[in-house]
Amino acid sequence: HVWEQEACGRLCERQSKKHQQTVETITGLIDVKDMQLSQITRDFLNLTKMLAEIDQKQYPETLGRMFIINVPSIFPFVWRMVKGWIDPATAAKISIFAGPSEYEPVLKEFVGVDNLPSNYGGNAPPLSIAIHPYQEVMRDYGDL
Repeated sequence: HVWEQEACGRLCERQSKKHQQTVETITGLIDVKDMQLSQITRDFLNLTKMLAEIDQKQYPETLGRMFIINVPSIFPFVWRMVKGWIDPATAAKISIFAGPSEYEPVLKEFVGVDNLPSNYGGNAPPLSIAIHPYQEVMRDYGDL
């Protein structure tokens, strides 16, 4: 997780130089499709809490927006717990959507159809586990 945050920071620096304006926040997308109650263990909750603490202490104000999509019916239970560990200003930046009919129009408007992966309703190449989304950044900074 820390590596991801650092890679996002490098990507913000790169975009700042490219566009000659400061880019200092990120937009995140978490797809929780197929999440099951059996996965919500004490370890899961402890890890989630720890990541929230790391982000708030080490990367404050770097979250621009977060979209949590494909939430199953058990997600409100999880969110009630997690939301208590997050600063209210940060929680206000998080939007939650059940399915494509809810999230696709929002993501297309916020991210842009050309920047949105095709498996989320856009025109960009699909995200997959075979290709890391930060592959170009990792190569540029010697992490690959």
